[in-house]
Amino acid sequence: MITRRDFSKIFFYSAGLSVIPKQLLSQNYKGPINWVGSSFLTGSGNINNFFPISKKAFEILMSDSNASFFNYQLTKILRDKPLKNVNLSLQGFEKNAKLALTLGFGGEFDYGFTYDDEIKEYQYLLRIYSYSILYDPNSRTIISSYPVRYFAITSSKIGSANVDQKSEMLKYHMYNENTPNKNIVYAFRKEIENQSFVSKKWQGRRPKVTEVSIPTDPNLYKNLNIPPERFKEFIGQETTFAYGSILKSPIIPYIKTKGLGVTTISRFDAATKLYQKVAAKLPNPDVEIKVIHQGWEFYEEKIKNLSDLLSVELGMGIQIIIYDTFEEVEIYNQFFVAAHNYFEKKNNELRSDDATLSYLTAALLDRVFRSIIDQKFRKILFDGEEISTSLSYGQLSYYFKLDSEDFNNVSSQSNAVLKNLPI
Repeated sequence: MITRRDFSKIFFYSAGLSVIPKQLLSQNYKGPINWVGSSFLTGSGNINNFFPISKKAFEILMSDSNASFFNYQLTKILRDKPLKNVNLSLQGFEKNAKLALTLGFGGEFDYGFTYDDEIKEYQYLLRIYSYSILYDPNSRTIISSYPVRYFAITSSKIGSANVDQKSEMLKYHMYNENTPNKNIVYAFRKEIENQSFVSKKWQGRRPKVTEVSIPTDPNLYKNLNIPPERFKEFIGQETTFAYGSILKSPIIPYIKTKGLGVTTISRFDAATKLYQKVAAKLPNPDVEIKVIHQGWEFYEEKIKNLSDLLSVELGMGIQIIIYDTFEEVEIYNQFFVAAHNYFEKKNNELRSDDATLSYLTAALLDRVFRSIIDQKFRKILFDGEEISTSLSYGQLSYYFKLDSEDFNNVSSQSNAVLKNLPI
């Protein structure tokens, strides 16, 4: 029988990278590329606020050297498994290099601890968003960008931890010998196998999540620990990753900082313990993706003969609009709904509305873009996708639906999106 833990993994597992094919580009570049290690896509003054756990994990040093543990492992895997036909300078000091490569982290979301009744352990949940970015340090322009996402689940006997302890948990997911094929280092190496390094210019269409709207009703956020702006950022990051990974497309990073089409790449120097930063221009998008979260509702019901449990149903809806700025025409506009039935402790102990809402949002967004590229799944989602498993005290279930009455119109719009993918 599928356990609750296994059942969740079916929907929310994203510990690896999606395989994205090489992009055919002109103006071939055969010169050296400097590997500059990991970085944060924000100014050094914001890293503590936006990435408190990741920052501490990144600054953990090797026990026998002054090197950052994470950067050491990233460089090691690039040395042990070198990229074919790519002149990558792992020291990062090649003077003739016109391009540089970094793994830039764009988002960190801490969902805290939940208790799993089936395995009798706590689970700490952390979601990390990053991008494999190739850029020109002279013109300070991003050449290509591919999404990397990782969902870290750590089992624990206790249900609390401070930032230092959480950073040690994250370090385990960065790299460890016990799970060599299930960590961020491995995932990054798998991704860049399919990234192109042959051009000095972004070619083809340039998609970007340009607008995220969420409800303004304050009552919706009463039981949430995540502030509205952070939830908005989560949706932007998740939509970017769903689009890029499922449609197998490069995509402009979703940046928290609003403004002028510029992001800051801040990388840690283990020798000086300081962050070196460079401002990089983002390409102007010609395919704009807009996400409108319609809202959500939690409905609780008592379970007969089980005084300590509540049956909870969460319902929500999302609208996705995709606009071709070159042709100045809307090419996609569809609504989607989702529902999740699950169980929680009646006393609200370790209740996590944030995690549940985020999980269901992520699962629905994945299905949105899967329905665009997969016609058979599009029909399943159009009719309504139902998945459930039985637990000893009730039914755990999910329901997803493309909310339209015209399947031909949905298919026509989906094909229009596929025609607008980067070449």
